[in-house]
Amino acid sequence: MPRRQYSKMILATFLYGGIVLMFLAAGMFIYGVHMFTYRGQFSTWEKDIGEFSFLFWLPTLLSGLISTMISISIRNSIGRKAGRKQPEGTKDL
Repeated sequence: MPRRQYSKMILATFLYGGIVLMFLAAGMFIYGVHMFTYRGQFSTWEKDIGEFSFLFWLPTLLSGLISTMISISIRNSIGRKAGRKQPEGTKDL
């Protein structure tokens, strides 16, 4: 497989992985808030999962955003180097 195909596959993996991480963070936040506000009997592992979900939802969201933004910016810079025409009034950095 050519080298260019590998780079496209890696960028796609970072892009889709970042999107999945953002959805995972939303689910973690909802589950953590649900466990924090619900009154009832839960097992210890359910309580622990709720605590860790509420604790780590923000780092998960930030890592998903960073991964997505990096992959988009690299994809755009590769596209410019490959010869895409620049819109009028813009210049390459």
